[in-house]
Amino acid sequence: MGLIAFVQLMTVGAAMAFRTSSSATPEAVTRVVKEYVTVELKAPIVAQALELKGLTQAEMRALLSSVDEASLGESETLSTSPMIADPVIERLVNDARSARIASDNVAAMTKLEEAYLKEPKNSHVLYEMAVTFETMGINDTAADYYVKVFQLGPKAGSLFKKAASKIAKGLETNVTGLASLGAVRKMLPQKMPEGERRGITLSIAVAPGREFDPMLLQPTVHFFEKVDGKVVGANVEESELGRGNYWMDQPVNYQDGEEMVEVWYLVRNQDARGQFILGERKFYGFIAELYYDGKLVDIVPQPRTLSVEMLAQKVSGDPSWDPELDRLLKELEDRGAGDSILPQMPSDNGSQGR
Repeated sequence: MGLIAFVQLMTVGAAMAFRTSSSATPEAVTRVVKEYVTVELKAPIVAQALELKGLTQAEMRALLSSVDEASLGESETLSTSPMIADPVIERLVNDARSARIASDNVAAMTKLEEAYLKEPKNSHVLYEMAVTFETMGINDTAADYYVKVFQLGPKAGSLFKKAASKIAKGLETNVTGLASLGAVRKMLPQKMPEGERRGITLSIAVAPGREFDPMLLQPTVHFFEKVDGKVVGANVEESELGRGNYWMDQPVNYQDGEEMVEVWYLVRNQDARGQFILGERKFYGFIAELYYDGKLVDIVPQPRTLSVEMLAQKVSGDPSWDPELDRLLKELEDRGAGDSILPQMPSDNGSQGR
């Protein structure tokens, strides 16, 4: 019995010794600590604000009095458009001008604001902003930008002269009798690998003795097709391949009183299935508009009955009617376009027509 008790005592002692040695072994513990670091953000680049106050007539005259008009006409520098060194700025200005001519002033100002951030003293950027504000009817702001171009001095080249003229003569341009759309010829369809190019040749005549900027005289053409017997606006792609124009003479300066331009669009090839679903697109006619500095000068439809057919479709409640055509219908109505091209003949009886 004593031996058994001794063995049990030894066993308990060994177990306690093993437990003590095991608890003494170090245990690795992983702890994740989150630390938040404050980063100082740079302030966004913002275009320098322009003080919009508008100039009085007296202030404008004071500015112009410092200019020698004789030297303006003789200086070769002032007859040349200043170069745009940065190709990015040049692209933005050209895109803005194209958007303005297409009556998308929001897109034009977006491009110009981007250009203004890069070069706030670029004469082309400032002048185009002035013209765009003037087109929008915000003349006080336009005047401020014209003054900024003027204050650049002769280094602004021809833009300096134009800005001076705008300030001196006011911002409202009288376009009555300035120019008109002349003869229009339908171009022969031109087959291309991508499809068929359709278009017209448009002539533009200007009145003699009128001062104007040839670059501000811009035609716009809206093409129409007949699909399943209905007159619809042509589906014109907004790409270099999908649409374009070509002026017969370069530069476009109207020195002989007239210029001619080809305006075209591309109708892509249709397979039999696409033609069955969408219908055959037959060229039907167009409405040509002529703008000067954003103001409508002339508008011509062809055929002459086009506006009548368009109005009939609108009145019928045709679900395919495009609300964008409402403006064209109003312009045609306001100017009497679409009526007979013959002058009204005096009546044989003086009492008739009264």
